[in-house]
Amino acid sequence: GAHASLGGAAAPERLWWALVECLAVATRTDARLAVRTASLKALSEVFAAELRPGGALRGDFGVRVYRELALKMLEEVPAEDGELTPAQLVWVHDSGLGVLAFLERSFCSAYHTLAPLLDELMALLVRCLHQRQHGGLAHVAAESLLHLVRETGANFSQETWASVCSELKSCFEGEGDAEASSSMPAPDEVDGAAEGLLLEVSRKVESEAPEGSGPHELQVLLLSTVFQLLRSMYPSMKLADVEGLLNCMHSMYEKAHRVLQDALSDERPEGEPAEGEQTEADVAEASHLKLESMSFYLQVLFDLYAKLLPGATPPAKGEPPPPLGSEAHTLLLAAAAEFRLVSFCLHVLRDFLRLSELAHGQPAASVVGKRTSGMQRDLTPIVVMLLQGILSFHEGQFTRHLPAFYPLFVDLMHCESKQIRSVLRELFAQRVGLILQQQQHAEL
Repeated sequence: GAHASLGGAAAPERLWWALVECLAVATRTDARLAVRTASLKALSEVFAAELRPGGALRGDFGVRVYRELALKMLEEVPAEDGELTPAQLVWVHDSGLGVLAFLERSFCSAYHTLAPLLDELMALLVRCLHQRQHGGLAHVAAESLLHLVRETGANFSQETWASVCSELKSCFEGEGDAEASSSMPAPDEVDGAAEGLLLEVSRKVESEAPEGSGPHELQVLLLSTVFQLLRSMYPSMKLADVEGLLNCMHSMYEKAHRVLQDALSDERPEGEPAEGEQTEADVAEASHLKLESMSFYLQVLFDLYAKLLPGATPPAKGEPPPPLGSEAHTLLLAAAAEFRLVSFCLHVLRDFLRLSELAHGQPAASVVGKRTSGMQRDLTPIVVMLLQGILSFHEGQFTRHLPAFYPLFVDLMHCESKQIRSVLRELFAQRVGLILQQQQHAEL
């Protein structure tokens, strides 16, 4: 393309600088969409050809070009407390989304050259996640972040992983984190310094979003990003980092759960809410966020716990941490997930039974009655998924935890959901009955 006439890698650096600067400025400032699009395409071709060993943008010169020219194309995306102007929003929609994807893909393709700029690219992606004015930009940032981690995460040092996780944690609201972490204590393997860092970065509370800007959608997007990161990259992550991201997911659940608890204590007659009371829109958003966070949290924990196969022995407490990516490291994560998984499953089942009891004690037409019935209905698929997960426990896991679950299984058999009762029948027929028979034979 446009760079061939400059004589390839032998061209003076000042000419390459002028070319890249011209294309970057045109992409950022030209009023004509067609020119911006063509400039970005040409810039992509230049980087693909020259940001490689032997290319004109190799080494320190390429790092400088990427930092001072390429990354600056998105320098106007504000921090969390800033706003984009209407003109900037139009540019983001028409060109900025492509620029962000281009920056991340170019970085991955030339990682061995551009690795020193990882923190700066990560900060840009997180800044785009933080902003609340353009949902599309947040989505592209999330996708780019996940692609970046998948493509280059194997080369990350432990310090880099800690930085990635801290940046993600900073996207979550910090309200209630201390309470959440005290109700879900981390295993002994998580040191106090790591937990303190989590609380510190989680308190970087985002400013209140302007009305209609969609903070709820941003929270769901963050949950999805953390979920996908944990599912795909946990072998490369330290236990403290995995625990920190799980704490973020759980704290978001706790926040939504408290909103719904407050909504169920509202005994006003049906009509307009008084000042400060939860509206039906508030309840609907909190319910959706609660269900999303529960689903993601449980899926990650079930996946991790399933790695603890029969006969496997995780590292003992006090032993040096095993190498990242090793089988022993995976067993360490799986063992740490056990407490979280079992205690959260018990909490969810008790919550469902409490809603069932509350629903029967309320007039069906009352505000609380309608809300309770809706919450119980919405929670049913989560309970079904949870019971199916318990059904998949291997024999040792199931036998160990049956005493805690058994009374709740019995109570759930009286619920109105056919789906729940169907899974419970499988549990009793395939697992519980067999264990009871074995115990009877052992007593004879």
